[in-house]
Amino acid sequence: MRIDPSSANHYSLGQAYLFQNRYNEAEAEFNTVRRLEPKSPYSSYGLGLAYSRQGRYEKAIDLFEESIKLNRDFHDAYAEIGFAYADLGRMDDAEKIFEFLEEEAPDLADTLSRYMYKVDPPKLVSANPSGTFSYMMPRMTKVSDLAAYLQNANASETFTMIFQFDKEMDRASVENRFNWKISRATGAGPGEAYNFGLPVASTEISVTSFPDNVYWDEDTMTAKIQFTIRQNDSADGTIDPAHMEFKFTGVDKYGLSMDPDKDQYSGFSKVY
Repeated sequence: MRIDPSSANHYSLGQAYLFQNRYNEAEAEFNTVRRLEPKSPYSSYGLGLAYSRQGRYEKAIDLFEESIKLNRDFHDAYAEIGFAYADLGRMDDAEKIFEFLEEEAPDLADTLSRYMYKVDPPKLVSANPSGTFSYMMPRMTKVSDLAAYLQNANASETFTMIFQFDKEMDRASVENRFNWKISRATGAGPGEAYNFGLPVASTEISVTSFPDNVYWDEDTMTAKIQFTIRQNDSADGTIDPAHMEFKFTGVDKYGLSMDPDKDQYSGFSKVY
């Protein structure tokens, strides 16, 4: 650039600074491009990249939109808007950008789609009814109705729940049983609390807080948890299966934590 301080070379130097995380210097170069060529879409695009790399996504989106106004076919700028929306958690907006690029620039659409998948926090989707725990049974269900062997005092039985995730998870995280918690639901919404918020009978049994084992199936993206229910010493134990809450606090294969609005399940409330 010392030999030829053109706008193109200032822009290239700004890009090099971005790769070195030297954002202030990158901004200075892109601002120089803006001064030299006010109508160039690349100055605002470069500045948008600098802001985006710093997590200043709203400002970055404004700059990418500015560059698009100068060049309606600037598909890279559209893609960067999609990346910024994804980083902000605005997946519906990112999806609209993806749909546009799918028609205009399929390769960029594919890259955006992969990025959206990567940065979207993992979620529980549902419980598979093939598990052995009857999680839809009502309050005051007799423990002995869950399994015939539990008709015996102090008997115990192992049950399973199978949970569907929406993306690939970290196996070690899923199979760490201490990343799971089994408890009585405490939801504040209508009917969401254990026993519908009514006093719990003396016959009500407790379930251990952590599962005995957890197995991750990467092909189906499901986790099977095994946990034990024990009958009381008078063989008249009761339970509210629909208000037993199963919560997961681990991470996906990219290290992202669970979406806090989609990390727990009960038969009554489903995923929440």
